[in-house]
Amino acid sequence: MQEIWPLLEDCPLVQVHVKWGFVLFCLQNIMTKLHSDPNAKRGTHTEQLLETLNSMNGTLEAIQRSLDMYLETKRQFFPRFYFLSNDDLLEILGQSKNPEAVSLGQLLSCIKNRRFSASKW
Repeated sequence: MQEIWPLLEDCPLVQVHVKWGFVLFCLQNIMTKLHSDPNAKRGTHTEQLLETLNSMNGTLEAIQRSLDMYLETKRQFFPRFYFLSNDDLLEILGQSKNPEAVSLGQLLSCIKNRRFSASKW
């Protein structure tokens, strides 16, 4: 979650922001309760903790599905993006307002081992 959050901040999908806000709110509540009572047994045996964690997990899965569909639409418009991982593509799309921040190494590393033969052309 911590690695993906900076990439999600610039994602144009409103539903992702709303769902992500729910997950952060729940996580902050859980962490506040655990911080107030450092005893592991008492801190984790609270009412509805399991239900909250399951709900957060389901929400994170829905966010992942939404992001996968969003990235697939970007890949359909720019087929070169099929060579990038989801994390790299999110980082590139997140830096779309600052193209100088995009590392060309990500783009070039995908094709550096390709060999083309003149006989095939």
